[in-house]
Amino acid sequence: MLATLLTGAALTAALPWLFRRLPRATAWLPATFAAGITLYLIFQIPAVQAGAFLREDLAWAPTLGISLSLRLDGLGLLFSLLIAGIGVLVALYAAEYLKDDPRLGR
Repeated sequence: MLATLLTGAALTAALPWLFRRLPRATAWLPATFAAGITLYLIFQIPAVQAGAFLREDLAWAPTLGISLSLRLDGLGLLFSLLIAGIGVLVALYAAEYLKDDPRLGR
């Protein structure tokens, strides 16, 4: 889960640079990434229905006892699927709607 978040942040930061090199292909990258997250979450449904949950911990400041914990349970899965699914639709719509906008890529 943490790798997915970091990959999304890196892709978001790289999109303006990528757009200058591949303007037609770059518009579809956010939709592809969101679709990949949606598929990953769909494959987690059976495990979450069985009562399991995914958990990932990262020691942020171990001397202070601070850590970053991510947990995917039923409610989190529902909202994650909603957000990622709507993200796919928004990215696809925006890619087509803004394809001729001179400000695209800013």
